[in-house]
Amino acid sequence: MTRSPTDNQQTTAASTLEGLAVFLASALACLLVGLAVWRQGHVDWDATAALSHAFDVVHKEPRFNLALIGFTEPPLPAILYIPFCGLAPTLAVSGLACPILGCILLGTTAVMLNGFAARAGLPPLLRWLLVAAFVMHPLIIGLGAMGDPGIVLAFAGAGAAFALMRWSRNQGFRDLLTCSLFLTAAVLTRYEALWLVITATAYVLWRTRRAGPERARTEGTLIAFLLPLLYCACVWVGANWAIMGDPLHFCTRPATLGADHVPAAGRPLWVLSVAVVCFPALLAALYHEIRGIGRRLPLGRPAACLAIGVASGTALWPGLQALPQPAWSHHLLALSVTATAIGFALLATVFGFYLQRKHEPRPKLPMGTLLLAIIGTALAVWLSAVGRAPTLPGLPDLLQGRSALAATAITERKAARAIRDNPGPSQLAYLMGDTAFAVSLFTGAPDRVIILHHRDPGALPLNPGDLLALTAPAEERRIAAALRPKGLRVRPIVVCESPTWSLFRVERRP
Repeated sequence: MTRSPTDNQQTTAASTLEGLAVFLASALACLLVGLAVWRQGHVDWDATAALSHAFDVVHKEPRFNLALIGFTEPPLPAILYIPFCGLAPTLAVSGLACPILGCILLGTTAVMLNGFAARAGLPPLLRWLLVAAFVMHPLIIGLGAMGDPGIVLAFAGAGAAFALMRWSRNQGFRDLLTCSLFLTAAVLTRYEALWLVITATAYVLWRTRRAGPERARTEGTLIAFLLPLLYCACVWVGANWAIMGDPLHFCTRPATLGADHVPAAGRPLWVLSVAVVCFPALLAALYHEIRGIGRRLPLGRPAACLAIGVASGTALWPGLQALPQPAWSHHLLALSVTATAIGFALLATVFGFYLQRKHEPRPKLPMGTLLLAIIGTALAVWLSAVGRAPTLPGLPDLLQGRSALAATAITERKAARAIRDNPGPSQLAYLMGDTAFAVSLFTGAPDRVIILHHRDPGALPLNPGDLLALTAPAEERRIAAALRPKGLRVRPIVVCESPTWSLFRVERRP
């Protein structure tokens, strides 16, 4: 029995309305949380840095200058903030652009998950509950509410997994290209997402060789899959070479403060802890989709391979040995976000595998899947209970949706307000501090704010009337000593009540 065109139109209209409802509900929930966090003065430093770079691109110079995008962090988060800075600069200066972008991306990811769950065979009520659980997951809604780059990675990673699973079934070129574009976005968000690319490439190679032994077909598929990735990589390396003078400048990332490090022997434990805490049923879902690899090809196997590839790559990554514990979730963001997003996709495939068989005998749930589900849940509860132990720091924060780089920016806002209220004759303000980018953004005038990255006080280009904002009192003494031979001094401005930032004006000595 074939469906009539009218039935198809009604189904399409219903799915469109359902997708719109899912987007609005998910985005609204994320936005409400984001507004509550914003009112408390909290920001995510990664998101604020990306927003500050985007604001510089649009407003620091008379003309739009993409060279100010920043080359120490991946560029996509900053690029996504550029429309806010150009069309609604007030949202950028206030910091509201971060939760707004986060809610848009979270809503879009929820729509993709809902559509995939429908294709997997889940009934409406069950897939809505699944989407609601994903949206309200502490890690996901925490990243979305703060506008953290992790929500961009969740969107890109989930989209890549969905596209790869569709391609595995129908071998369609559109799905292969879509997966490649999503993976490109993931790598341009976090370089650790390169493990997704490596795993997806290996899966495409294996799946193509299994479909047929033709070498030309395999080579053509791999070239089509890797072409967008290689093109964007060449553009990014070329931009680093042309602008910064070093093609690998993007590899020099700022170090995160922290004294304790993860021992090499503890790396697999950390990887397992992060994966299980983020999604307790992940081990069971992976086993369910990977078993029988030579006999059957379940829908969720490509996504399972992506999750295993990211976990294995993270465990084998030598840099994890020097991982500062206070910022573990920042460095393991690719693993935690992938485990969560792909975990929900795998859960949809497992449920759909049993629920869509209405008119035939349903297979029994494997005992290994059930056992791993129980073990994973018990392990997640135990890890969250002892998460404050020295060997596993940060796990309770993850369960509460706290980002490793989330902090209060009240002092930065006060310093920016003091700079706006006390313009100097030269209209220039020099900033020196780890969060100077946030102060520059909150002033709303990056054209008259200069961030000083060097620590040689004698080389500072200070003139009478300039403002100087510092975070360390010792810096003020060193700068005052360096300015004394030039006949200059720094005078504190009392209106800056920030306990962290101190504001000074450069004057001639009497």
